[in-house]
Amino acid sequence: MLKDLIEQTNLFFSKESYVNEHVFDLLVEVDMENADFLELLTDLMYSLYVKNEREKCLDFYPFFEKIAPMEDKRLWGWIEFSLLLFAVIFKEKGDETNHTNCISKIEEGRNVGNEMVISINKKASTRRMAGSLLCYDDIEEALSEGDQEEEYIFRLIQLKELFYIKALGYSESMTQNKTDSEIVSNIEALEKLI
Repeated sequence: MLKDLIEQTNLFFSKESYVNEHVFDLLVEVDMENADFLELLTDLMYSLYVKNEREKCLDFYPFFEKIAPMEDKRLWGWIEFSLLLFAVIFKEKGDETNHTNCISKIEEGRNVGNEMVISINKKASTRRMAGSLLCYDDIEEALSEGDQEEEYIFRLIQLKELFYIKALGYSESMTQNKTDSEIVSNIEALEKLI
């Protein structure tokens, strides 16, 4: 069923698109316990969001809502990015119940592990909320080199981190206006690259 859903999304991207060339070819074997698969699937869903196919993104939600928070950050990181995307879409649609469920699961994920791991997760979250993982320099370098593939990759990373900030409530340095403005400009740039 998930494989069929993935194949159906192929219709939304041109044959020459980055998504078609680098994502679909690699999503051949469905494995929700494989970090590489989850990364590609997450990239696919964010690309659908950029193409304004939010409902198609939500078709993937049932596969993620069942996953319990886990200590394996190689897997949980991609699951968390997917949940962030779903949270943003549910918020846009006014679906507070599902939005809250996504945010609760993300917060639960921060509290999995021993005390030291939980402490590290909370500190990392504070840094992320302040924008420490935003990749402005990488985007600028890709632009200066005219490398559209790298620009696409870094803008997608940027969008995921901006959604982290938006979904979890903004911060002093990453205000709602600043974050939302950067989301819009990133989506506009990504639309040209897909």
